[in-house]
Amino acid sequence: MNTLRLYLNSLPPQAQSAYAARCQTTIGYLRKALSKGHSLGGALCRRLDEESGGRVRRGDLRPDIWPELAEPAPHAGEDRRSGQDRRDGERRESDAS
Repeated sequence: MNTLRLYLNSLPPQAQSAYAARCQTTIGYLRKALSKGHSLGGALCRRLDEESGGRVRRGDLRPDIWPELAEPAPHAGEDRRSGQDRRDGERRESDAS
């Protein structure tokens, strides 16, 4: 969740609200979840990841759902997706069956 906090803090207030809206939530909800340490739903975590360009990683938000994606995250200002990722066509072993 610290990655989400750092990412939000790196954005100006209007961009924070716009990011939350693109994720189909509000900045108030995200801030409250951060302050209370609440777990975010899987679908929201996926949207947070996708809308941040990978700066907020779903595996870091919910390692219980995506343990294979939980790893040290880049700084909030860096994009971890410099090349092709699995969603762009690569297949995992578990996808082959």
